[in-house]
Amino acid sequence: MSPPLVIVLKWMGALSPNRARRMAKMARTGNEKTDREYAKSVTDQALSDYIADHGGLPSFCAAPGDERQEKIYVHVLFEYPTNSGWDVLNAVSALKACLDGVCDALGVNDKRFVVMVDPSEAVKGGRITITMGRRFGFVE
Repeated sequence: MSPPLVIVLKWMGALSPNRARRMAKMARTGNEKTDREYAKSVTDQALSDYIADHGGLPSFCAAPGDERQEKIYVHVLFEYPTNSGWDVLNAVSALKACLDGVCDALGVNDKRFVVMVDPSEAVKGGRITITMGRRFGFVE
């Protein structure tokens, strides 16, 4: 078994879809393509670092042609840029494009995700840390 994969994303100001006036647009931030490409790029780098450190892919990643269906446990830590009362469910909704970018980089389908969200204290600039493994607690 392998250790978890950790991906650290910068805080994206668009993580507030609550500003939309219509329900159909509520999950849209207007930055989906950019957010997805950014998350894919950061994940590609994290994966490259992981392979260099651990000698291979995380155990939940499928090799080309491998159709694994096991669950991937995803812990999302939101470290907000301010203490202004962020709505964690809106942030999760707006994070969809980033999670799609993570999936693009890893070659996995997000329907395998079991997600745990952890809102945390504010840090300067904010950040989002995504930790992925084969179970929560990430004891492999």
